[in-house]
Amino acid sequence: APVETAPPPAALVVTGAGSGEANGLYLPTERMVFGAPVFENDERCLISREPHNDKNKGEIRYGWVLGRHRRALYAVQTDELLPPSASSSSQAGWLRFGEAAAPAPRISYASTRAEASAWAAAAFRERGNALFNAQRFREADVTWSRGIDLATTLFESEENEDLLVALFSNRAEARIRQEKWEKALSDAQAALLRRPTHEKALLRAALAAKELGMYAEAKSLVQACLDEQPRSDDARQLQAEIDRLMDVEQRGLYNQATAGYAALQKATERQAAEGCIPRASDTKDQTSKKGFKAFADYGRDRENVEEQVPLSSLPYHQMSMAPQEVDATDSYFQMLRERDAERRRLAREAQENYPRIKKEYAQRSQEDALMGKAVSIEEVLPSQRRQKKALELEEGAPALRRPAAPAPAAAATTVASAAPAAAAAALRLPEPDVGEIDRLFSGLPGKPPEQPTALPTLADEERRARLQRAKARAFGLPAPDLAAVATAAAAAAAAGSSVAAVGAATR
Repeated sequence: APVETAPPPAALVVTGAGSGEANGLYLPTERMVFGAPVFENDERCLISREPHNDKNKGEIRYGWVLGRHRRALYAVQTDELLPPSASSSSQAGWLRFGEAAAPAPRISYASTRAEASAWAAAAFRERGNALFNAQRFREADVTWSRGIDLATTLFESEENEDLLVALFSNRAEARIRQEKWEKALSDAQAALLRRPTHEKALLRAALAAKELGMYAEAKSLVQACLDEQPRSDDARQLQAEIDRLMDVEQRGLYNQATAGYAALQKATERQAAEGCIPRASDTKDQTSKKGFKAFADYGRDRENVEEQVPLSSLPYHQMSMAPQEVDATDSYFQMLRERDAERRRLAREAQENYPRIKKEYAQRSQEDALMGKAVSIEEVLPSQRRQKKALELEEGAPALRRPAAPAPAAAATTVASAAPAAAAAALRLPEPDVGEIDRLFSGLPGKPPEQPTALPTLADEERRARLQRAKARAFGLPAPDLAAVATAAAAAAAAGSSVAAVGAATR
């Protein structure tokens, strides 16, 4: 009789099998065997319905077999046209064959392929964790890799991104344990691409970069980790180790460069002694020597020139030097070039940052003034405070203080006039700005002291009175009293008063 076929599910997910290759996502193939579909995973394991001869009952029975390369790993007897799920009564009937490891597989049905992929990837993550804890690092690496292959096919969502970050970061740790530094760094960077502040990924990337000799990148990564977790002991220890290695590398490069420079000098002296190099002090070379001197400083200020002559084109490569001496000299000149490039980079950054810093400072000062956080000129410029204190000590008396302005009448006071006055009275600058402005003006010369204004003499007042008297006659006005003017001028000069007293007598 014809066997009735059953519609296959979108996918199967096998988990929990002792043999790792048997787990994963199974998709239906185009083949049908004994009225049932055949399923296959990424490790070429198959789940198919197979017949077998029941010798006890003398009849043919059917069951489901999970195998690989024509070798059965697990099997269960059932007449169902689909593999038994984990919740079915047939789950306890799974048998193991050959080298298959316990426990038996557990099968789940998925309505969509995406759903099955998410289940399988999460299961691979958990299984990889168990293998890693058992120090089976290579197997954990393989398991997490299968999870990553599945997770990358899923649609983008926060949950799937978290899963991918965990899988990449975990596989980076497994590869670190296997000393696969380049692959570990690549995995950690893949995790950071999705979560730039992931602490474990930052630490693992820094460790892999350190082992690859990429000390600058490793230091930047471990600093980013400390920015996220300042109390991380692992990050602090790794930072100290990277600093030590960078110091050793710098000393080694300096010693190597010094040796290369010494070797270059010896080679030059040796060839000069052998007559291979003409001396610049010879009479016939005086013109060339002056020409070299004329162009000695050419290009010193040309900071934008980036092209450099290759080290292999430098003259000492043609001077019959030993290979190790050539390498040492190359290291010396390369170090000089790197130092010069770093100096130019810092100068360029300072020049580019100056307008931004200036703008930020101006905005901050305006905000502080509006918020009433500004300070007096003595607090802004400590040099002014020192000058004021010096004057107080020199004069032996406290400096004159400006008298407080009288309070306006309550009826004339308004909110509009009181607010600007309160803001102006409370102007204060923050302490960092005080120090910055003080450093800016500390080298400028001070204002010269003002000369006292000489008081008008009696002769000046008499001439002014005669002039006014002449004007009065011309315009028919009453003339001033010269005797009163002289008396007032003498009294003002004796008392040391201002010119206003004499002027008042003439009016």
